[in-house]
Amino acid sequence: MKIKPFIRWAGGKQNQYSQLLQYFPKEKNVNKYYEPFLGGGTMFLNTKYGDCHISDSNRHLINVYQKIQVNPFKLFNHLETYQNGITEHEYYVLRNEFNSKKYNFTYKNAAIFILLNKSSFNGVYRVNMKGEYNVPFGKTKPSLPSMEQLQLVSDRLQSATIDYHSFEEIHDKVQIDDFVYLDPPYPPISDTSSFQHYTKTRFHLNDQERVFCLFESLSERNVRTVLSYPDLPIIRKTYEEYNINELPTFRSVKSKGKQVKIKELVICNF
Repeated sequence: MKIKPFIRWAGGKQNQYSQLLQYFPKEKNVNKYYEPFLGGGTMFLNTKYGDCHISDSNRHLINVYQKIQVNPFKLFNHLETYQNGITEHEYYVLRNEFNSKKYNFTYKNAAIFILLNKSSFNGVYRVNMKGEYNVPFGKTKPSLPSMEQLQLVSDRLQSATIDYHSFEEIHDKVQIDDFVYLDPPYPPISDTSSFQHYTKTRFHLNDQERVFCLFESLSERNVRTVLSYPDLPIIRKTYEEYNINELPTFRSVKSKGKQVKIKELVICNF
């Protein structure tokens, strides 16, 4: 992995990049690349597909990508003050500012998004039903992206079209020579799972059915698609007609005070 994600994101693929990549088609055989659950963007950032269409339903996340694409230096200027650390008081001041201007998609708000993400408890992005970020303080010495890292991300983004929309909106855009990578929020693996709290509308079980409908429709149209999911019986049953592969890595997920290890699946329609 050459380009490190500039944020922490639940379900990130930093540790699985090399294993996942073996299931991706060669760049020369792909017309357009689609990734509608962008998150931390590990796979997009570290592939060389030429015409990329990346998107997410988290408006603030998309704002960060758009700002880095246009002017990473301007974004870094807002981060530079906190390169040596952030106090708990500063964190809550920034969190209040972020929430009070939650409909402002500026360079400053993009920088605050990164600061909160990197210094929050467990690096979780979670909002309440009002759409307000509510994760408590966690780190005084967050690992913020350097100017060099942001420039690398910006360079990669020059070949991308970045959109804010639901994952289903790619349905009518993709064609037979394109490739789609789906990495949706995971189904609940416990009563306390917080993997779904990325937007105020959450991501529920009926959304998992919508993901399957998209995957099935793309398959019927012979659009090459790869899907990442945890190894759960309901997932194996749902996708039993497709090519299901196990990743040799595990992800630790906190549940009821314990560490639960779940194996992940790579599901391919080709």
